[in-house]
Amino acid sequence: MTSFRAVVFDFLGVLTSNMVEVITWFENRERIAPGTFLRAWSDPRGQDLFRNLELGRTARRTGTPGSRP
Repeated sequence: MTSFRAVVFDFLGVLTSNMVEVITWFENRERIAPGTFLRAWSDPRGQDLFRNLELGRTARRTGTPGSRP
């Protein structure tokens, strides 16, 4: 019989690194001004782009009108 020491339920998304740290790393790697990602993401147009990506309506490779190539 298999025994478990813990069970993790992830109701809010993929378990990952700290979001603030990941965004900071991304902005540094892409050499964009700090805060650019969150400003774009909080804009209704940015939310729409993100939503379509998460729902599979936009392929990561092809991009979406309004996104950078």
